[in-house]
Amino acid sequence: MKLNTSLTVARVQHGGNKPPVNNSRKVDTINLKAFCLLPSAFCLLLAIAALSLSCTPNSNHHNPAAVQPAQSEIKVTGASTPYPAMKILAAAYGTNANNSDITFLPSSQSASGIAGVKSGLADIGTLTRKLKSGEDDGSLVYRELARDALVVATHPSVARVTNLSTEDLKAIYSGAVTNWQELGGPDAKIVVLDRPEDESAKRLLRQVMLA
Repeated sequence: MKLNTSLTVARVQHGGNKPPVNNSRKVDTINLKAFCLLPSAFCLLLAIAALSLSCTPNSNHHNPAAVQPAQSEIKVTGASTPYPAMKILAAAYGTNANNSDITFLPSSQSASGIAGVKSGLADIGTLTRKLKSGEDDGSLVYRELARDALVVATHPSVARVTNLSTEDLKAIYSGAVTNWQELGGPDAKIVVLDRPEDESAKRLLRQVMLA
């Protein structure tokens, strides 16, 4: 399963009212790992649910008054990137575990997912990075869920610029290059459309490509 996280680096700043074109060209890619963090209790809950579904006879056919198991709620929180994949898994899990309701809390950041699981406010925390040494206290079960690409692209209106190098990106982000003409393109100001600084994708971009 592959998730998509795109980072549009720049476009040409025009005058007038020319509508934007929804298109881009991939120029450099790096891997961004998306991880899922599960507490041990949740892993056990999954095992018990699967076992009961496969081994317990359907007593309701003989006993209409059989007591149904109480509805349980599984809460998910953390980074937003893994959410689409987690929702697909949640839907599949829900078809076999009718007594479980999976709730997705508002997404935030990887650190919030870890804190939510440790505090007991959530059962599953989603991350877009590996656990740090100080975060792994032995109370968490860590599983890699998927990998997605961090894509850098230029707007189609940036003519003659077909493949930005890592050095070009560093020059743009540092402010050393501010006009596309300096990179062989048109005489137009470089406008960077970026991710927030506190997101894992942006931190990874700075660590791997802009360091």
